[in-house]
Amino acid sequence: MARLEDLTTGTRATGLTASGTATVESAQWIGEQALKVIFRDGDGQLSERLLYRDDEPSLDLVELGRPWSVHRVCTLPPPALDEAEWLFRERWNRNAPSPKDMRRSRAF
Repeated sequence: MARLEDLTTGTRATGLTASGTATVESAQWIGEQALKVIFRDGDGQLSERLLYRDDEPSLDLVELGRPWSVHRVCTLPPPALDEAEWLFRERWNRNAPSPKDMRRSRAF
C-alpha cells in the first residue's frame, strides 16, 4: 500500500491503470485529500487521474532495480581450453605486434 504523498515525479506504481505499472509524470495536490496525477502507462500513453485517500489501498510502489542481483562475487578457475581456443590464442599471440613495432609504424 502506498500513500498519496509517495507519488512524486518519476515514481513507478501499480494501481493507477488496469494495464499494470505506470510512471508518474506529474503530481499536483488539490487540497489535502486529492492528488491529480499525470502518468505514462506501459504502452507509453499519457493519462490523467484524480486520486483520493480512498484509493490508497489499491496503490503499490514498484521498486526500481534489476530483476536479479549478485550479492557475492565468486572467483572461479578458468575452464580448460579446448583445442580450437588454444590454437587461436597461440596464433593471436604469435602474430600480435610488439609495442616496439607499433611505435615504429606510426607516421608523424
